[in-house]
Amino acid sequence: MKVNRKALVPYCVEEMYPLIQGIEHYAEFLPWCSESVILSESDDAVVARLTISRGSLKKSFTTRNRGTENQAVYMELVEGPFRSLTGCWRLEPLADNACRVLLDVEFEFSNKLVAIAFGPIFNTVVSSMVDAFLKRARVIYGEREL
Repeated sequence: MKVNRKALVPYCVEEMYPLIQGIEHYAEFLPWCSESVILSESDDAVVARLTISRGSLKKSFTTRNRGTENQAVYMELVEGPFRSLTGCWRLEPLADNACRVLLDVEFEFSNKLVAIAFGPIFNTVVSSMVDAFLKRARVIYGEREL
């Protein structure tokens, strides 16, 4: 399954990039994320585990995240309930205080049972991420207009 989202936001790439790269803070503002833990960091990658909780359903997955400062963050599956999971956040500067945020995620679950139980939840999670990061930017940087 593929999910693509984009938004024009009244924040510059230098403001949005740290929010996306700040995986350790995801549980503070993503309503579906009950845990976000950095497992390892190197010069070129961050390995992190996210736990998604919705009602009694709880699933964790680990990704390797590579960033190009103020431009993009690439994500790939390390382990979890997926056969495959890749994603990319891209930031395109538009003006001094605005940018376009693009999120592309492609995933396939490891089996049909997991897909039936967790698929609708994960699709909702991915679909809501751009909005969640925009809300976080408002909290951190203040309300702005385009």
